[in-house]
Amino acid sequence: MLHPMKYIAPGITVLLAFSGVAEAAPTLPAACMASRAQYEQNVGNDLSQSGYRAQLGNTAAQIRIDQASLNDAAHRLDTSQLKHANDIAALGALLALYGKTTPACDTPQAHQAAEDIARRIREGAQPELTWHNVRLMKADRSYTARTAHIRFLPDTGARSAQIRVQLSVSGIAEASGKLAPQSFAADISVPPRALTDNDGSEGQTMTVRQGETATINNLHAVFGASNVDGHGFVQPGADWRTSTSQMHLEITNIGDLLNAVRANSSAGVTTALAMAQFMGHRDGNRLSWDVALGNGTVTVNNVPLPLPLP
Repeated sequence: MLHPMKYIAPGITVLLAFSGVAEAAPTLPAACMASRAQYEQNVGNDLSQSGYRAQLGNTAAQIRIDQASLNDAAHRLDTSQLKHANDIAALGALLALYGKTTPACDTPQAHQAAEDIARRIREGAQPELTWHNVRLMKADRSYTARTAHIRFLPDTGARSAQIRVQLSVSGIAEASGKLAPQSFAADISVPPRALTDNDGSEGQTMTVRQGETATINNLHAVFGASNVDGHGFVQPGADWRTSTSQMHLEITNIGDLLNAVRANSSAGVTTALAMAQFMGHRDGNRLSWDVALGNGTVTVNNVPLPLPLP
C-alpha cells in the first residue's frame, strides 16, 4: 500500500532560535547543493524570493520555485537565517526525490549547517516557508505542485525534546502521468538529532535511531475521490523483531484508489490492495486498519499475520 515515512523521512532529515544576537548561519557546501534566487525582497524580517533554483551536487535532481515567502512567527530569525532555512528545506526535498544522501552532503560542514537550524528551532524559532509553482525533477521523474507549505516548530507537548514538522502540498502532478496524490499533508514529531545525523551507512539518510520515536500526528493524502488518513508512531529497535510501531489507517472511496493503482502499478500491488479490503473494518464508504509491529509480529486489526521478518 502506501509507505509515507519512506518519502517523508529523507525529506525531514536535514531541517531547521536565536539567542538574542544575530549570528551568521553555517552554509551548505556547494558540492552538496548549489542554490540561487533571481530576486529577493525583505519586508521587515520576512523575505520573499522569486526564481529560486537549487541542484543536488553533480546529480540531475533539481528544484525550481517561482515564488517563495519566508517568515518566522516567533521573530527569532533574521532574513539571512530564513534564507538558510529555505535552503535546508530545499535540500530535504531534493534528498527525498533522490532517495539517499550524497557523499558531498554527508560531511561535517553539511551536518553543521543542518544542526544550526535544528538548534534554533529547539530554542523557539518557527521558520515557515510557502512555495508557489514548484517543480521537483530528476532524470526519470518530474513532479509539479501548485503550493507547498512547510512549518517547523518545537514540540512543547512531547515528553522529550522533539521538533514538529508540518507539511502540506496541493496541486500535485507527475509529468508522465504516474500515480501521485493530488494533495498531501503530514504533521510529524521527531528527535532534533534525527534531522542532522546519519547512521554511518554509506548512501543512507538517517531518520530515527534505536530507542527513539517518530510520531505521525496526522497524515492525509487525496487520490481522486479517495482519501487516505493515518496516525501512529515508529520506534526502531536493533532489528524488525525488536522494533515497535502502531499505525491507524483509513481509506474512503477505496474503489477510486484501486482504479488509479491498476493503471499505474504492478499486478502485485493491485492484488495486495484489493485483498486488504477483506481485513479492514468497514463503515459505509470508509475502511480502516490498525496495523502494529511488536515482538517480531505484524498484526492487522489484532489478527497476527504469518509474515517472515528478516
